[in-house]
Amino acid sequence: MALKCDIPRASWQLAIVLALCACSPAGARAASDPEQVGPGEPAAPGPAATVRVTPRGPILSEGSDPGRLEILEVVVVDAAGNPAADVPAGSGGRGEFREALLVEPGIWALPYHPPPVLADSTERVVVRAGAVSTQVELQLVIQRPTFPLGMKAGVAAAGGRLGPAVGLEGAAWTVLGRAQVGLLLDASWWMLSSTASASIGGADASVRSTQNYFPVLISLGWRVPVADAWMLWVTAGGGGAVVSSSVQVSGQPSVSESGFAPAATGSLSAGPRFGPGFPFLEARATWIGDPGLSTVSGSVTTFLAFLGYRLHVF
Repeated sequence: MALKCDIPRASWQLAIVLALCACSPAGARAASDPEQVGPGEPAAPGPAATVRVTPRGPILSEGSDPGRLEILEVVVVDAAGNPAADVPAGSGGRGEFREALLVEPGIWALPYHPPPVLADSTERVVVRAGAVSTQVELQLVIQRPTFPLGMKAGVAAAGGRLGPAVGLEGAAWTVLGRAQVGLLLDASWWMLSSTASASIGGADASVRSTQNYFPVLISLGWRVPVADAWMLWVTAGGGGAVVSSSVQVSGQPSVSESGFAPAATGSLSAGPRFGPGFPFLEARATWIGDPGLSTVSGSVTTFLAFLGYRLHVF
């Protein structure tokens, strides 16, 4: 029997007791109350000789549903196979065990709060009752799919020019075999400006040029956990970009125009688990083709450095 409780921390004990009462003919009692529930029970159970945990399926990690408790069914019997009064307790691993609750003589409900993990893994824990114990392997799995949203800000560099950059991203991630793969939508903006001197009609003039880039990109992604708490992301994809350009010669009205160009991108980012998501540093290179403007000629490759946060909304 494997029961599962998705309840707030403050009321987990009461809810477990009520749930187990509903499915147990003997009712549930507190671990400290060894009173007999029927005339057929032995008056003086022997010490625990065997402790057994009922096998159960995969357990979602804490990061998939914070605050959730899983219930492990533990059977404790003496050398004669009769229910023993020793209270089981769990230890080991990265999760947290709570106080066991008695379902009926010899059968206990052991609440377990799974740890956060970044990839499917196996957790080895020990359940002890009296002088005997058993080792149990729990299969922890991450939620799939997940849908993080990200915001980022940083700098852009191209052709010796620097400018501000911001971006938004949304993604859908799942597990394919042993790999975590995703589909990402990224929308960014950055600006590059320059000022130069030129001789026009024999007179010196100042020429100021500003370009704004608005790429929207769809990428395939791969991510891998590093050192338990960190995540590494690699993405590559393409799309299109709106390019606007403004050029002004001193004393003259500015000339503004805009166009559309194809775009391709690749990125590498990394960050630690923090709260419901990941702060991250990202290095990205984006190529934007020729937008066909009179003030912008040819393609440009921009290198970007971002600092951001990816929030796992669900």
